[in-house]
Amino acid sequence: MDGRAAGPAFGWDDWRGGGSSHDPQHPGRVGLSLGATEARSGPSPGPCGCGPSQAPAKRRFKKTILSRGRWAFLYLDEAEFHLNPGLCQCWSPPGERVIVPSAGQNRRVPVFGALDAVSGEVTALLTAKKCGADFLDFLKFLSGKHYAEQERVYLFLDNCSIHHTRAVREFLQSQRPRVRVIWNAAYAPNLNLIERFWGHLKRSAIHNYYFQTVENLEDAILQAIHSINRQLDHPFRLNLKTVQPLLAAA
Repeated sequence: MDGRAAGPAFGWDDWRGGGSSHDPQHPGRVGLSLGATEARSGPSPGPCGCGPSQAPAKRRFKKTILSRGRWAFLYLDEAEFHLNPGLCQCWSPPGERVIVPSAGQNRRVPVFGALDAVSGEVTALLTAKKCGADFLDFLKFLSGKHYAEQERVYLFLDNCSIHHTRAVREFLQSQRPRVRVIWNAAYAPNLNLIERFWGHLKRSAIHNYYFQTVENLEDAILQAIHSINRQLDHPFRLNLKTVQPLLAAA
């Protein structure tokens, strides 16, 4: 992805408080930056520490501009984006059929995301596989780095199994009372606002496109999130900003 020089870059291990961003024990990880990413290559251990994988495990963040309120309310969820493109309605010349190529062998890009209910911005992490270890790292980044200055951080989560691993439960317990979890009701994904964000992202930037490689798909996801975060007048964010004064008035 072009534009990697925008803002200072921070290595994955830098925010954890130890090691260089070029730690040889963690090759293949992608650095953090404000509005950009920094790629690294090389072999890497398999996801969740379960042995070497065929492709390097990639961790790619899209870091948002931090809201400086005393508290933060975050809608958290994960989504999968497919190399074989999804289809949705689009414009085409009259009488012409739109044909979208496919990759043949489908591959997936898991994305962890956190939607800030105050600012409307989204922080995202791209990984090689959805697992509890990656979700835990995402929680540690949100709590210990990105929202470290907030007195209270409320997390709105569903009951996915990776949200209930022993390591995740122990971490959340250790962060109380500063970090609180609000568990979503079963079979009610519509209550989690980030689900609507995923749908909008796929329809507006991913569906009906053939990206050829996983790397191109990852870049497209990060660029789309970056673009939406930069649009202060985006309808999705304006809806959140409209709800806040209504709640205050009530």
